[in-house]
Amino acid sequence: MDEQQFRKIIIQIRALAKSQGETISKEQVHSRFLPLNVSEGQFILIFNYLKEEKVRLYDTEEERLKNTEAKTSGEVRTDSGDSEYLRMYINELNSLTTPSDEERRSMLEAVLKEKDSASEILSTLFLNNVVDVARLYTGQGVAVEDLIGEGNIGVLTAANMLDMCETAEEIDEFVMKMIMDSMESLIMESLNDDEFDLKVADRVNELNDKAQLIFTAHDVSLMDCKKLFRKEQVWFVHKDDGGVYLYPLSSFTAEDGVRETTDIIEKYKRGILGAIPEPDMLKTLLQVKNE
Repeated sequence: MDEQQFRKIIIQIRALAKSQGETISKEQVHSRFLPLNVSEGQFILIFNYLKEEKVRLYDTEEERLKNTEAKTSGEVRTDSGDSEYLRMYINELNSLTTPSDEERRSMLEAVLKEKDSASEILSTLFLNNVVDVARLYTGQGVAVEDLIGEGNIGVLTAANMLDMCETAEEIDEFVMKMIMDSMESLIMESLNDDEFDLKVADRVNELNDKAQLIFTAHDVSLMDCKKLFRKEQVWFVHKDDGGVYLYPLSSFTAEDGVRETTDIIEKYKRGILGAIPEPDMLKTLLQVKNE
C-alpha cells in the first residue's frame, strides 16, 4: 500500500468529518479508499482510529444525515503550542458569526447562481475549515500559519474553478480538496526546494493582493514584532508641515539601528521611528476610556 497516499486519504477523511460536525459514514470512508486495495481488516483499524479521534461513525450516509443532531459550534480551538499571532487570528475567527448548516448550504447554492460572488462567500465560509485542516498537517516541516495562508489561497483558487460543480455538496467537497492540495504542495516544496522561504513570501504577497485585514490602532504594544507581527506588516503614518507619509517598519534597516533583536516599542516611544502621536490627544482618549 502507498503509505503517502494512505496518509493523504486519512487527512481528507478527518477534514471531511470535521466539516460534518465530527461525523462520517462508513460509505464515505469506503469511497475515499477506492483507489487503494484496503482489506476489511484494515478498514476495522481505520474505523477504530476514527473512533479514538472522537469521530461518530454511521453505516450509511442516509443514516448519518438522519441521526446527526449535534451541530458544530463553529469555534476553532487553540493549542498550547500556538504562536501569539495564531491565537489572535483564531480569536478573531471565533468572534465571527458561524452560519448554521442550513445557512451554509444556502450560501453555497447562491454561489451556483452567482459565481461572481464566489470568492467573497467561500473565503468567509471556509475560514475555520482552513485552520482545522492546517492542524492535521502539522509536524511536516511547515508552520501552521504558512499552511493556513496556503489553504486560504486554495479557497480563492477554487472560487475561480467552479464550472464543474453542480450542487452545494460538490462545491463543499471541491473547495476542501483544493485546500488540502494546496497545503500538500507547500509541504512537498518545503522538502524539495532550497528556495522554500522565498516561495512562501511570494504566496503571502499573492494572498495579500486578494484578501487583506487592515486595522489602525493607538496601542503601541501591538508593535511586538517578536510575537505578533512581522516588520512588513507594521506601517506608520507620519504627519508634519510637509504632508502625510505612509511607510512600513521594514523600511528601517540595521544601519538605522533596527535589527531583529531591537525593541521596536522602545524605539517608537523615543521618537526614532517617527509617526509620534499627539500626547494631549492620547491623554484625552485615555480619560474618555476611563470615564
